[in-house]
Amino acid sequence: MSVVRIILQPAGLRALALAEKNAKFVTKLQHWMDRTFTMLTKAGELFVALINPVALLALALGLWRLTSDIGWTSTFLVSDGLFSHWQVWIVLALGLKAATTFLAPKARVTPKISEENSARV
Repeated sequence: MSVVRIILQPAGLRALALAEKNAKFVTKLQHWMDRTFTMLTKAGELFVALINPVALLALALGLWRLTSDIGWTSTFLVSDGLFSHWQVWIVLALGLKAATTFLAPKARVTPKISEENSARV
């Protein structure tokens, strides 16, 4: 003959166990979010670092196309299409440089921790 036991627990113990599980989940979630933020910040810094040389290259190609039109240099690489105009290359270079200027401060953002939260850590 089997006996079924029913154990009644106070609601406070169940709430305490649930709060403990939630605290562990929140801690893991916060750790994951911090790692993700760090990774995105590093990716943003890399992106900003790579835009500057591309902008310089676009400026050089724009100046090459301009001097080719004047007759100072040899023929340009692209003879037909949108990228055969020096204005496109110069505007592209200016746009990339403006994007770098806009994104550079955002890529180096560090999370701010209030004094109350820093005491817990």
